Amino acid sequence: MLASNYFNIVDGAWLQANEAVDACINRYYALAGLLIRFQFAGPALVPAITPAFEHLRPTSLGASPSFTIRLWDCASTGVVMPPPPCGIEGFTIRGEMRDFHDGRHHAAYQPSGRILSVLDIEAGVGVVCVADAHDVPTTERATPLRGLLGWLMR
Repeated sequence: MLASNYFNIVDGAWLQANEAVDACINRYYALAGLLIRFQFAGPALVPAITPAFEHLRPTSLGASPSFTIRLWDCASTGVVMPPPPCGIEGFTIRGEMRDFHDGRHHAAYQPSGRILSVLDIEAGVGVVCVADAHDVPTTERATPLRGLLGWLMR
């Protein structure tokens, strides 16, 4: 499966999750000179992700976001995480999917928190799926989205 196809599947699942809860919550943060919009499909993940970024909230928006990160959790939305496009042998020790890092796309799965992250740099969109917002590990709450943001900041 092409990286772009898998990205589209995960992004499509976010759209389904957002429709399921009918409550898109937007938060904006200024990070490394970029205005990043976080789009949450419902409120479940907001308290697990946003506290680490609150000091980066701009006082005014003024510009369009440089990048959008879409987030949902399966438990509150009822939309399941898309299965990985590869077997266990297709993952690195850090959870990155080996064949899905083509310069434009990136994908990784963190088994400890059951968190899937995909990125399309050219489209300016990242998507994050968490199995259950209540199970987000403390390490992810302290430094949320570090893998996805690391790809973006390269």
